[in-house]
Amino acid sequence: MVTVSDLVAVPALQLRVTAGGSTPSTALRWVATSELVDPTPYLEGGELLLTTGLATRDWSAEWATYVDRLANAGAAALGLGTGLTHARVPDALVVACRERGLTLVEVPKATTFVAVSRAAAELLQDQEAASARLALDHQRRLTRAALALDVRPLLVRLAGLLGATVALVHRDGELAEGPLGRARGALDLAVVRAEVARIRAHGLAAASTTVREGVTSVVRPVGVAGRPQFYLAVAVTGQLDDPGRSAVATAGVLLSLVIERRTDRRAAERRLR
Repeated sequence: MVTVSDLVAVPALQLRVTAGGSTPSTALRWVATSELVDPTPYLEGGELLLTTGLATRDWSAEWATYVDRLANAGAAALGLGTGLTHARVPDALVVACRERGLTLVEVPKATTFVAVSRAAAELLQDQEAASARLALDHQRRLTRAALALDVRPLLVRLAGLLGATVALVHRDGELAEGPLGRARGALDLAVVRAEVARIRAHGLAAASTTVREGVTSVVRPVGVAGRPQFYLAVAVTGQLDDPGRSAVATAGVLLSLVIERRTDRRAAERRLR
């Protein structure tokens, strides 16, 4: 995740946080530029909005409405270019941002908005590449664990990679393996059973993600065909990032293959008796 703090930390930009010092860790999705009095129809959320305040030269109380709109639209931060319309950041704007918890960044005249946008794009690109590398590493480690053809090593590896609690449950919600992981109490079996019951009728086509009290829980079916007999349950404190979601999906596929192979082997052994 790229944050406003990451962008502010780029030395060449010389950006300065003037309000919202407790919230620059907000995720940054993109950079937008607008001189509109109300730019929110053109925002999707998560942007650093850059402006020189061209239409705000004589504003005072109006800043509160402007900041309210940005905060309600989910903007990550507001960047005001100084040295043009405003010689410095207006006090009323600082107050409004503090009251709404919106991070306010001063962009000096020497720093172009293009430079800010380029730096943000590079950070986002680097983060995406790092996520892809981590997802591939997770995939390789899980695949090696699956070579044992046993569900437990695979579950242990998944728990270790994500710092999560994991379990394999039957379609009736009863435990088949686990829970495994350091914080075993993070996995609420009542939640898992409720989600299994909710998605069970949809077979292999449905999975579930819930967030309760800061814990993200994922339940997904395990199987290669027909009605799933097992479900993989994963609980992690906080959010599950893209590499984490990819790891859960990979583990689900590998568990399906391991269980299918185990079932075939047992059937072959019965035929030989």
